Amino acid sequence: MNPRLLATVLAALLPSLSAAAPDWENEAVFRINKEAPRATSMPFPTRKGALGKHRLESPWCLMLNGTWKFHHVGHPDQRPADFYQPSFDASGWDDIPVPSNWQMHGYGTKIYSNATYPFKKDPPRVMGTPPGSFLTYPESNRNQVGSYRRTFTLPADWNVRQTFISFEGVDSAFYLWVNGQKVGYSQDSRTTAEFNISKFVQDGDNVLAVEVYQHCDGSYLEDQDMWRLSGIFRDVFLHSAAPVDLHDHELNASLAEDNQTGTLEPNFKFRNAGPQAEKIAVRFRLLDTESGAPLCDATQFIEVPATGTKKIQLRNLATPSSEKADQPIRFPDITPWSAETPALYSYLITLSSFGKEKPAPFAHYSGKLGFKRQEIKDGQFLINGKPVLIKGVNRHDHHPVTGHYVTEENLREDILTMKRLNMNAVRCSHYPTDPRFLELCDELGLYVVDEANNESHGTGWGGNAKGSLARVE
Repeated sequence: MNPRLLATVLAALLPSLSAAAPDWENEAVFRINKEAPRATSMPFPTRKGALGKHRLESPWCLMLNGTWKFHHVGHPDQRPADFYQPSFDASGWDDIPVPSNWQMHGYGTKIYSNATYPFKKDPPRVMGTPPGSFLTYPESNRNQVGSYRRTFTLPADWNVRQTFISFEGVDSAFYLWVNGQKVGYSQDSRTTAEFNISKFVQDGDNVLAVEVYQHCDGSYLEDQDMWRLSGIFRDVFLHSAAPVDLHDHELNASLAEDNQTGTLEPNFKFRNAGPQAEKIAVRFRLLDTESGAPLCDATQFIEVPATGTKKIQLRNLATPSSEKADQPIRFPDITPWSAETPALYSYLITLSSFGKEKPAPFAHYSGKLGFKRQEIKDGQFLINGKPVLIKGVNRHDHHPVTGHYVTEENLREDILTMKRLNMNAVRCSHYPTDPRFLELCDELGLYVVDEANNESHGTGWGGNAKGSLARVE
């Protein structure tokens, strides 16, 4: 290339490179080193534990809720940039409970807004000067940052396994460090952010640091009409998994057209973190509610490639009444699930080592499912073949004292209040709810209208709205 032309190109590029947008103002960056979303689950070392305890009670789960050290500023430039270093002295910082919203503990100001963004509308930027009436008008309060620190001790028997950390809700964006090493970045405040921190943890004590931003470019898609609150507001926990593990699963349960025969399509995805292919046995059981006897007991032997994944689908196993091998597993005379009769069946997924006379189980996963068929016929909405009148309410994850942090007791009381008022449905307005809420809806009996974390009314609405993120063509 001509030297003079090269100099001209570099001169044009260098200013833009030096002014590169931060991750939280770059719409092309919404996660770094974050695990892809997957089904909510937890491994247990024993069958009894998996079937008898809540998933967060597994001995392979370490809760990190509690008191963290906390530092709050109004502008990103004011944040303590090196606070993640293990040698950093945070002893003079305040304490804050996690989960919580920092506005509920005296930091910053609680903001309620319907469709108006609480910052200057200039996507993907959030640091522009807004109208003078905005609480974020002073530059010193333009985009608050909360810095969190705590230590944890890694259980001794986890050092030969994989270690993951999960944040079930952080508003609105955050960076994560473990022992001074940058792990990753996350946006989407209401979907679990999971990171594999196996290569960052060490035996004994570990230092965890989290830097949370009040606003980011993702905030343009999180414009729900509600109180705008910030911080780590849902559970934080570690979990330990074997090198070969159940990475994801989907159990599609329904009813056949007779509304009496249950149909089930179990789909599994396994992942191998090791350098060699591994053979395992996968056993799936669906258990009778009363006796605990297996209604289905199927085992499949698979090989998961080195540092790779393997998907399998169980079809027509241990149920010879099915006519075709490619059909779903069928269960005659199943008890259907409905909001009035929330019948649930426990399932158990057991992973075992392969190649021995008797496979040795190394992980158990469990959960509950119900068989339900929904359809519209002749203008009527039917559940299990019967017409249903939906009587529902909108619900936010919100409490007048704790903000967006809601306990299991709060969740259960919300559902029981709805039931007492003869409601049979709830709309999760306007984002994915706490995972525990869905489990309780299954248990207590509520139809759920779930929603994605995507509402952008502040950019305008409809096909004629210039710059709208909610266009209707």
